[in-house]
Amino acid sequence: MTSPAAEATPPARPPVADRRPVTTEHHGRARTDEYDWLRAKDTPEVTAYLEAENAWTAAATDHLAGLRDAIFGEIKSRTKESDLSVPTRNRGYWYYGRSFEGREYGTSCRVNVLDATDWTPPMPDEDAGPDHFLNAEVIVSPEGEVVSRYDKVRRVPFGEYMPLRSFLAALGAPTNLVPRDAVAGTGPAVLTLPDGTKLGVVISWEVFFGGRANEGVEHGGTFILNPTNGSSYTWTVLQSQQIASSRLRAVEQGRWVAQAAPTGFSAFVDPGGGVHDRTSISAEAIIARTVTTATDRTWYSHLGTVAIVVLAVIVNVVAVAGKKKAWRRSATPA
Repeated sequence: MTSPAAEATPPARPPVADRRPVTTEHHGRARTDEYDWLRAKDTPEVTAYLEAENAWTAAATDHLAGLRDAIFGEIKSRTKESDLSVPTRNRGYWYYGRSFEGREYGTSCRVNVLDATDWTPPMPDEDAGPDHFLNAEVIVSPEGEVVSRYDKVRRVPFGEYMPLRSFLAALGAPTNLVPRDAVAGTGPAVLTLPDGTKLGVVISWEVFFGGRANEGVEHGGTFILNPTNGSSYTWTVLQSQQIASSRLRAVEQGRWVAQAAPTGFSAFVDPGGGVHDRTSISAEAIIARTVTTATDRTWYSHLGTVAIVVLAVIVNVVAVAGKKKAWRRSATPA
């Protein structure tokens, strides 16, 4: 009997990466890497090569698709999807992981140790439920205590939640692409460090909205933090726009902005809009810089975006009125 694999047509020759030697020297030793150019993950050239590799692999293993699905189904059927890892105690807290049925990613958890002599596994008390999730930034003290927390208020529509979910589902829209909705926070955009220092915080795309950063400053934020993740976006367009928005927020508020992104650009932005220590895209790096705090507020911080919108409307009304007046004068017979 001949197996399906033996009957499959051999795939074409796989793509081969070009060799472009690059020599670097560290600690007196030279090292040559012929594939250094593949490090530039955000370039169209590298993306095209990786897509070619993926296409070849898919074609070469296409005859195994049924077996692959069967194995995956077998493993999944024997896996307890809703589960709790073995808790670990450290500095008065239990640390553990949880998984949930129907979710692709687990959750890292922590709860207080109520009694030093009690080794009963903890029962977590925070869960957004099977249809929702939480997106928050927390400050943890050296003792392991969460001393401050901010839950993201401005969610990304069609990314972090699905507007009109039931209506769109009835129309046949692929609402399953956003299987769960983020729970919107309600608190002010500010965090407090263990020493009492306050900082404004805008999570991810909240940096595009001046009102979020301004709220943090209104509540005493002396500088601004922007934790973000750009893994859902192709190339560097969105990440570059985010740096530009961080610059705008810094100038508007007269404060330093620290942008931290595991899959985007990390950088510091000074109150004048200058960018410092910007990493490359998705770089694994630690950047450090001494920043100054500020307690005074700019005219923008006092007036907000509404004043600018009103001024723009007035200017447009005056301009339109002037054009109409000029048109009527030209249309009047001599």
